[in-house]
Amino acid sequence: MTNTKIFKQYDSRYASLPYPNSSSPVSTDGCGLVSVTHCIIENQKYANYTPRDVLPVMKQYAVAGSGTRYMNPDGIAAGLKYYGMKDVRVIDNMADFWEELDKGERVGIILFDSGNGPDGTRWTSARHFIAFNRYEHSGGKHWLYMKDSGGRDHDGWYTYEGSMRGCLFLMWTARIPRNGWRKYGAWYFYKDDSLVKNGWAQDSKNKWFYLGSDGKIVTSSWVFWKNEWYYLGKAGEMLTNGWAKDSKGWCYVGSDGKIVKSTWIKYKDEWYWLMDNGYMAEESWVRWKGAWYYLKKGGVMAAAETLEIQGKSYTFAENGKMK
Repeated sequence: MTNTKIFKQYDSRYASLPYPNSSSPVSTDGCGLVSVTHCIIENQKYANYTPRDVLPVMKQYAVAGSGTRYMNPDGIAAGLKYYGMKDVRVIDNMADFWEELDKGERVGIILFDSGNGPDGTRWTSARHFIAFNRYEHSGGKHWLYMKDSGGRDHDGWYTYEGSMRGCLFLMWTARIPRNGWRKYGAWYFYKDDSLVKNGWAQDSKNKWFYLGSDGKIVTSSWVFWKNEWYYLGKAGEMLTNGWAKDSKGWCYVGSDGKIVKSTWIKYKDEWYWLMDNGYMAEESWVRWKGAWYYLKKGGVMAAAETLEIQGKSYTFAENGKMK
């Protein structure tokens, strides 16, 4: 919930747009339209939308062509739902309002009535929709980050107790669809509001993670997926271009995380042979392109040296070939 855009209904880019069957433009009757826009841009799918984009949908809910200022409660809710917001509620009492916001990941809209808050803040001389996109309950107070489309520019943090008590007529709350990473104790990944299980997800640093059957990141373990083995590190990231060990030996995984097989690799200026099963060869011979090579304990290829192997002496060239 970090979209910082604040739209004003008198903005010349869409202020003159009229509602159907009415000369009433967005500039005078657009607070409901703009408030819905302020909410839906928290959904990444609609992050670049403006009131101009939302008007074709919202105008159908205007009462008698008078604009969204006179929209019935179902109109605001319908607009939020149309743009994918979840758990949309219309609330007429503060207890239910706070209970819903305390669930987290909520945005919403308040229909203010005329009058002043306890500290003298005047939200409107008539009824006026204002959206909020953040909420905190701390120090015994309920804080809301307001995004006001009107000329009073009540944008920013306000407390209900200090600035709003006695001014709220009706409220709407909605949950932002979950997409991407969320931390609820452990990290989880959502796609189209569904928890990803038994699948992969990527972070902002292009690292891949595997989510298990409970949706949690699998760590320090091998995972078998689509006929390939992958290793997941201590933090759960898929290992690339490095070594991993299981109960049978060492394997090397490439840039795609897959186990490298039946080939040589050069690692820290040393050569290693990876067998057909992907395990690193050690204390064993390899015949490659008509020549013999020997992999010492630890897997390093013998080169430019003479070794005694099983009671016999063998000499190896700088390129590792047995002489």
